Amino acid sequence: MKDNGSRLLLVGYESGNQSILNNIKKGIRLDGARRFTRDAKDLGITDPRDVILAFPARRGRPSTRR
Repeated sequence: MKDNGSRLLLVGYESGNQSILNNIKKGIRLDGARRFTRDAKDLGITDPRDVILAFPARRGRPSTRR
């Protein structure tokens, strides 16, 4: 992709919590998202991640957990 001119890739991970991703049926696993991010970085493609803090399905704990 970079060889064809791509420099920026917008990615919507929605959450860094696997149970939230499962609840919203995102269809991704955190390990895959991390691998994708690492690979994009290694290829020199900027990857500004989109993360929703305090997704409505999350209750009780603050959204500061990593």
